[in-house]
Amino acid sequence: MKVSLIICSYGRPPSLAACLKSVASEASLYDGSEIILVYTLDDSGTAEVMNEFAKTSRTPVKVCRADKRGLSVARNVGIANSTGDLLFFTDDDCLMQPGHLGTLIAEMESEQDCDYGGGGVHDVVFSPPGTTHIQQKTIIKPRTLFLGGIVSGCNMFFRRKVFEKLGGFREDMGAASGTSFIGPEDLEMAARASFSGMTGVLLPGAVIVHDHKRLPNSNAMKELAYAYNVSRGSFFAYMMMHGVYEVWNLWAESSPQDKGCKMDRQMLEKLQQEFYGAAEYIAYCLKNNIDL
Repeated sequence: MKVSLIICSYGRPPSLAACLKSVASEASLYDGSEIILVYTLDDSGTAEVMNEFAKTSRTPVKVCRADKRGLSVARNVGIANSTGDLLFFTDDDCLMQPGHLGTLIAEMESEQDCDYGGGGVHDVVFSPPGTTHIQQKTIIKPRTLFLGGIVSGCNMFFRRKVFEKLGGFREDMGAASGTSFIGPEDLEMAARASFSGMTGVLLPGAVIVHDHKRLPNSNAMKELAYAYNVSRGSFFAYMMMHGVYEVWNLWAESSPQDKGCKMDRQMLEKLQQEFYGAAEYIAYCLKNNIDL
């Protein structure tokens, strides 16, 4: 099985260099793999790191340029320039852990019915030492609803046929997309695969360390939480617009409160931001005649 490792980066050369070092150690162990690196517009610092890495890599590297901003745009450029049977995505602030690629290849060769999925993510700030958000191997049945982070954009994979059948990432979603919906492009892609009848898998042994450097209670963390709440609401609206009304139950489960108890202020703020995201997405679709 040929694996394409796709990494998109914008404006973070030091983090990217550390990420590439971890990827190189894994990729060099497996013949037939390739590394696709995508920078955006005139981000010369990022392009320089990528080109220097390509000169010394034992694994074939292709450096590509995206002609407009947006993480989804860059990922779609990566897809278009890849040749692998299995496409793996991670982010430039992540470190691939030993054994990741071997686990991924072995599992996807044995699980021929699985077409997409995600690996374990260890958050340097929030995860207890040695843990990830995935505790055991799990098969995701077709038409399964799940929240963001289950299949995380920093550690996700798809067989090529998923993109051939369904198209690429939505370019009006994701970081730097120019819309309010900065978070759900990975979730939307996985949900699209799931609700098209495809089976997924979660692999705890394919681990990424996410070193985002945001501190608890910092302004950066609060801004990210707000953006993710808005994006989560936009995803709920997206699913309802596609007739998946079970998303109401998922929405309720994502806002746990004891039955009969009033919501506290923190939960109300989260709910308000999600409703705002849902309303913004519906308004965006009506204005641009999308999903109608």
